[in-house]
Amino acid sequence: MTTPDDGRQVTARSPAPAHRARSRGGWVWPIDLDGWDRSALTTAEVAALRELGYKVRRPPGSDERSLAWRRIRRLLEPLHRARAVVQVPRDEGPGRRQRRAADDAVGMILWTCGQNETSFWEWSPETWAALIGPGTAAFTAPWPESIDRPHDCTS
Repeated sequence: MTTPDDGRQVTARSPAPAHRARSRGGWVWPIDLDGWDRSALTTAEVAALRELGYKVRRPPGSDERSLAWRRIRRLLEPLHRARAVVQVPRDEGPGRRQRRAADDAVGMILWTCGQNETSFWEWSPETWAALIGPGTAAFTAPWPESIDRPHDCTS
Protein backbone atom coordinates (compact mmCIF):
# COMPACT_ATOMS: atom_id res chain seq x y z
CA MET A 1 0.00 0.00 0.00
CA THR A 2 1.28 3.49 -0.79
CA THR A 3 -0.03 6.91 0.04
CA PRO A 4 -2.21 8.73 -2.47
CA ASP A 5 0.49 11.35 -3.13
CA ASP A 6 3.56 9.30 -3.93
CA GLY A 7 4.77 5.79 -3.48
CA ARG A 8 8.51 6.38 -3.29
CA GLN A 9 10.17 4.47 -0.50
CA VAL A 10 12.25 6.38 1.99
CA THR A 11 14.45 3.44 2.93
CA ALA A 12 15.47 0.32 1.10
CA ARG A 13 15.17 -1.86 4.18
CA SER A 14 12.63 -4.63 3.94
CA PRO A 15 9.95 -5.20 6.56
CA ALA A 16 10.79 -7.43 9.49
CA PRO A 17 9.50 -11.00 9.32
CA ALA A 18 6.18 -11.77 10.92
CA HIS A 19 6.45 -13.02 14.47
CA ARG A 20 4.40 -15.98 15.49
CA ALA A 21 5.88 -16.35 18.91
CA ARG A 22 4.33 -18.96 21.12
CA SER A 23 5.46 -19.20 24.69
CA ARG A 24 6.00 -22.47 26.48
CA GLY A 25 2.59 -22.04 28.05
CA GLY A 26 0.86 -21.91 24.67
CA TRP A 27 0.14 -18.16 24.60
CA VAL A 28 -0.16 -16.71 21.11
CA TRP A 29 0.11 -13.01 20.25
CA PRO A 30 -3.53 -12.00 19.73
CA ILE A 31 -2.93 -9.92 16.61
CA ASP A 32 -2.31 -11.52 13.21
CA LEU A 33 0.76 -9.67 11.95
CA ASP A 34 0.42 -10.96 8.41
CA GLY A 35 -2.60 -8.80 7.57
CA TRP A 36 -0.81 -5.44 7.75
CA ASP A 37 1.12 -3.43 5.17
CA ARG A 38 4.60 -3.69 6.63
CA SER A 39 6.48 -1.87 3.89
CA ALA A 40 8.98 0.92 4.50
CA LEU A 41 7.69 4.44 5.06
CA THR A 42 6.97 6.53 2.01
CA THR A 43 8.27 10.07 1.72
CA ALA A 44 4.67 11.29 2.17
CA GLU A 45 4.36 9.37 5.45
CA VAL A 46 7.65 10.76 6.76
CA ALA A 47 6.52 14.28 5.80
CA ALA A 48 3.17 13.74 7.53
CA LEU A 49 4.82 12.45 10.72
CA ARG A 50 7.16 15.43 10.78
CA GLU A 51 4.28 17.83 10.13
CA LEU A 52 2.31 16.35 13.01
CA GLY A 53 5.31 16.32 15.36
CA TYR A 54 4.16 15.84 18.95
CA LYS A 55 0.55 16.19 17.78
CA VAL A 56 0.71 12.45 17.09
CA ARG A 57 -0.31 12.23 20.76
CA ARG A 58 -3.73 13.48 19.66
CA PRO A 59 -4.30 16.47 21.86
CA PRO A 60 -7.90 17.63 22.15
CA GLY A 61 -9.04 19.16 18.91
CA SER A 62 -6.61 17.35 16.61
CA ASP A 63 -8.23 16.70 13.27
CA GLU A 64 -7.68 13.10 12.20
CA ARG A 65 -9.37 13.84 8.89
CA SER A 66 -6.48 16.09 7.86
CA LEU A 67 -4.20 14.99 5.05
CA ALA A 68 -1.33 14.30 7.45
CA TRP A 69 -3.44 11.91 9.56
CA ARG A 70 -4.79 10.18 6.46
CA ARG A 71 -1.25 9.65 5.17
CA ILE A 72 -0.27 7.70 8.29
CA ARG A 73 -3.45 5.61 8.57
CA ARG A 74 -1.64 2.35 7.76
CA LEU A 75 0.60 2.97 10.78
CA LEU A 76 -2.28 3.92 13.05
CA GLU A 77 -4.47 0.88 12.43
CA PRO A 78 -2.15 -1.82 13.86
CA LEU A 79 -1.29 0.43 16.82
CA HIS A 80 -4.98 0.92 17.54
CA ARG A 81 -5.49 -2.83 17.38
CA ALA A 82 -2.62 -3.42 19.82
CA ARG A 83 -4.02 -0.73 22.12
CA ALA A 84 -7.40 -2.46 22.08
CA VAL A 85 -5.82 -5.79 23.01
CA VAL A 86 -4.45 -4.37 26.26
CA GLN A 87 -8.00 -3.36 27.19
CA VAL A 88 -7.50 0.22 28.33
CA PRO A 89 -10.50 1.18 30.53
CA ARG A 90 -13.09 3.45 28.93
CA ASP A 91 -14.44 5.03 32.10
CA GLU A 92 -13.88 8.65 33.05
CA GLY A 93 -12.39 7.80 36.46
CA PRO A 94 -9.02 6.12 36.84
CA GLY A 95 -9.23 4.81 33.29
CA ARG A 96 -8.83 8.33 31.94
CA ARG A 97 -5.16 8.47 32.91
CA GLN A 98 -4.56 4.98 31.49
CA ARG A 99 -6.15 6.04 28.21
CA ARG A 100 -3.88 9.12 28.10
CA ALA A 101 -0.85 6.91 28.75
CA ALA A 102 -1.93 4.53 25.96
CA ASP A 103 -2.39 7.48 23.58
CA ASP A 104 1.05 8.74 24.57
CA ALA A 105 2.58 5.31 23.88
CA VAL A 106 1.08 5.29 20.37
CA GLY A 107 2.26 8.87 19.87
CA MET A 108 5.79 8.05 20.99
CA ILE A 109 5.96 5.18 18.52
CA LEU A 110 4.69 7.38 15.67
CA TRP A 111 7.01 10.26 16.60
CA THR A 112 9.98 7.87 16.62
CA CYS A 113 8.95 6.55 13.19
CA GLY A 114 9.16 10.10 11.86
CA GLN A 115 12.48 10.82 13.55
CA ASN A 116 14.08 7.58 12.32
CA GLU A 117 12.29 7.64 8.95
CA THR A 118 11.40 3.98 9.44
CA SER A 119 8.21 2.10 10.16
CA PHE A 120 7.98 0.42 13.56
CA TRP A 121 7.70 -2.85 11.63
CA GLU A 122 11.35 -2.38 10.64
CA TRP A 123 12.71 -1.63 14.09
CA SER A 124 15.36 -3.75 15.70
CA PRO A 125 15.14 -4.72 19.37
CA GLU A 126 17.74 -1.99 19.97
CA THR A 127 15.45 0.69 18.49
CA TRP A 128 12.57 -0.46 20.70
CA ALA A 129 14.89 -0.48 23.72
CA ALA A 130 16.08 3.06 22.90
CA LEU A 131 12.46 4.26 22.73
CA ILE A 132 11.68 2.79 26.14
CA GLY A 133 15.06 3.53 27.73
CA PRO A 134 16.76 1.82 30.67
CA GLY A 135 14.87 3.85 33.27
CA THR A 136 12.54 6.75 33.92
CA ALA A 137 15.13 9.48 33.29
CA ALA A 138 16.12 8.08 29.90
CA PHE A 139 12.51 7.39 28.96
CA THR A 140 11.27 10.89 29.74
CA ALA A 141 14.26 12.85 28.36
CA PRO A 142 13.07 13.29 24.74
CA TRP A 143 9.40 13.93 25.50
CA PRO A 144 7.52 17.07 26.49
CA GLU A 145 6.71 17.38 30.20
CA SER A 146 3.00 16.70 29.55
CA ILE A 147 3.62 13.10 28.42
CA ASP A 148 2.56 10.54 31.01
CA ARG A 149 5.52 8.86 32.63
CA PRO A 150 6.15 5.10 32.54
CA HIS A 151 5.35 4.68 36.22
CA ASP A 152 2.02 6.41 35.58
CA CYS A 153 1.15 3.79 32.97
CA THR A 154 1.20 1.03 35.55
CA SER A 155 -0.63 2.79 38.36
